[in-house]
Amino acid sequence: MTIASSDSAVLGAPTAVTIPAGTSYAYFTVRGKTPGGVTLTATAPGYQPATGSYVVTTPRLTACCNRTFNNFAPSTSITVYSADSVGNVHYRSARLSVSLVSTDPAVLTVDSATVTIDSGQTSVSRARITPVGVGTAKIIFTAPGHLVSDTLSFTVVTPPIQLSFTSSLLGRRQHFSPTENGFYVSTPDTRTSPLAVTIQQLHGTVDSLTTTTPTILSGTSYTYLDAYGLATGKDTLIVSAAGYRPDTAFITVTTPQLTNCCMPSGKTTTSPPFTISVAAADSAGNTHYTKDTVVIAAVSSDTTVIRPAQPFFRILKNAANTSATVNVVGPGTASITYSDSAGSGYLPTTTGSVMVTGPSLSLTNGTPKLGMRQTGSSGSGSSYVSVPNNVAAPLVVHLLSTGTRVATVPDSVTIPMGNTYVYFDVTAHDTIGTIQIQATATGYSSASMNVQVTQPEFIVNTAASRNTTSPTATITVTAADASGTAHYTTENVIVTLTSSAQSVAAIDSATVTIPSGTSSVGSAKWSPGVVGTATLSAADPRTTAYYAYTTGSQAVTVVTPSIAFSWGSQTLGIGQYIDEYVSTPDNAALPIDVAFAHVGLARTETDTGSVPTTSVRISQGTSYTYFRTIGLSAGTDTLVGTTTSPAHTPDTAYTVVGQGLIDPVVGWPATLKAGDSVQVTLYARDPAGNQRFVLAATAFTLAPNSFIEFHSGGVVITQVPIPADQYYVQFYVKGLSAGAGSASITATNYQPYSNAVTVTP
Repeated sequence: MTIASSDSAVLGAPTAVTIPAGTSYAYFTVRGKTPGGVTLTATAPGYQPATGSYVVTTPRLTACCNRTFNNFAPSTSITVYSADSVGNVHYRSARLSVSLVSTDPAVLTVDSATVTIDSGQTSVSRARITPVGVGTAKIIFTAPGHLVSDTLSFTVVTPPIQLSFTSSLLGRRQHFSPTENGFYVSTPDTRTSPLAVTIQQLHGTVDSLTTTTPTILSGTSYTYLDAYGLATGKDTLIVSAAGYRPDTAFITVTTPQLTNCCMPSGKTTTSPPFTISVAAADSAGNTHYTKDTVVIAAVSSDTTVIRPAQPFFRILKNAANTSATVNVVGPGTASITYSDSAGSGYLPTTTGSVMVTGPSLSLTNGTPKLGMRQTGSSGSGSSYVSVPNNVAAPLVVHLLSTGTRVATVPDSVTIPMGNTYVYFDVTAHDTIGTIQIQATATGYSSASMNVQVTQPEFIVNTAASRNTTSPTATITVTAADASGTAHYTTENVIVTLTSSAQSVAAIDSATVTIPSGTSSVGSAKWSPGVVGTATLSAADPRTTAYYAYTTGSQAVTVVTPSIAFSWGSQTLGIGQYIDEYVSTPDNAALPIDVAFAHVGLARTETDTGSVPTTSVRISQGTSYTYFRTIGLSAGTDTLVGTTTSPAHTPDTAYTVVGQGLIDPVVGWPATLKAGDSVQVTLYARDPAGNQRFVLAATAFTLAPNSFIEFHSGGVVITQVPIPADQYYVQFYVKGLSAGAGSASITATNYQPYSNAVTVTP
């Protein structure tokens, strides 16, 4: 499009702008020259014209930002902007030197007399200001030709020096930190030189400080110290330093007390010793470090229940707490009181109550239901008896079944020393019913659990569906209870296997045996035959129905397999190809020939080894073979694959063939400097934009305008090929001179492509 200016002496603008293909707009740059008003008119063939107005004003400066500083604060940057007369910021078309001056260097200094806003920039932030004294000062910005300057106002104030707390509690003869780092004095900013600090105590008999004249060293903004409680009362601390506002804090020293944690709510007579934490605290219960060693006496409210392991112990100097051991003695309820043995002023503390009870046995039932002549495991045990704590000596637990004709357990089991449990098995016999297993041991409450014995049954598991071409499938027969849960057998169990349709599913074994001590057998197999459905059954050959396993079965289906192409629907350019495959669900017992047929006009060609073919062979022992699909002509190709021996359901796949795409060319630049080159990549794409291999070398014609040219191997090119069996080619686009560069790329059987690039000086 063409752009016309009503006055080019006021505003600089391009005379023409190109909107690239595939977009709806293009940017251009205007440059103010002299104050005045201008109208730009844009015209293009087939479009109504458009106008835009500009006002070029005398420039001004703006700056950011007014603020308040603490004295001694570090330097910081300030920013000045190039703007129009109403303050809108714009990019500079030439460098601008800006002068800076402080109205009071005794308050605020600036490190630069001038700074430069570079061409193409809107601002500069290289100047830094530093507060040097309390007061108010301004920074004034001026520049040649800028009738309006700008001024920033800064206030430098006296900063505070502060204590890290406002009010705090201590117990008498306590302090805040074992390393004398209990609290700190700080300034808002890091010091460039050491700062002498003074702390005034209005009631110095209440507490003492590690120092009342600390120093904040250079390179830091704080220093630590500590306070020690001497007598009950309240002290006021006033901290001050030259050039800083003072701060005030309060330390209250209270009567100290002992606190404790954490008495358990319950224990058993076999529980091991446990610990209680005893701490030194102020009157509000806040824990602190001791100034002296505190000797503590421990007294139980009932020594027949619990008893302190040490009647006396210490919280050491500079410690906040200690752990005291408690021994469990016998059943009952009791607490412990901890008191200041030396009478140094600590109030006592009493724990909560613990209830000590006798221990109980516990039974965990791993097999609440069994089939007749089944057990829970092959010897390791599936149920267990346990106690709350590790036993100090081996513990014999007696087991009893209330119905030994239904199920039995060992007469006794032993929990080893240092353990809490031992496993055992329940063994079902030849009677259906529910019985109770009881456990007893000297010194422990008894425990019990129920076990149900049911009619046993067989569970059959195998592949539910096979193809006529599938290999044999394993049949697993499992011994289970009436609910279908598998268990180990206590006898060799003979199983009779039958198929309701041998021509569909032929079983290779008439009988199998589940060995004693196992839960299943998987030695039998069935072979798929003709298409159909059969029921595989596992039965107990014993004639006494009461003792026999309930028959188990599973239905199986044999189906015709399907041949399958590796795609359903795809796109392909003319002269492009894709390597695909055709497959069967099972490995071929013998070679399988797959015939190809096109429904309607063939838009593609299939070949193997660069030779056109209408069939492929899947080799013996494999399930697939590859072939190549080549795009011939525009349209939708329908390819059908069929087999005759063995029979498979055919498959159909579709290929949409059309003109290939060049768009997009990867790496195409939006802008390019004259003399510079950028590598781009041209891909052969199908109509959907997918990258595809070309069957034969394919030439692409390059047609640039006068602002750009194309290079490859150091020479100018007007044509570039994608070699056979490749899918891309790389070359360079070079900027020749400033302007709107453009180019078109064409090739046989490809949609044309065009793009633009702005070439800058």
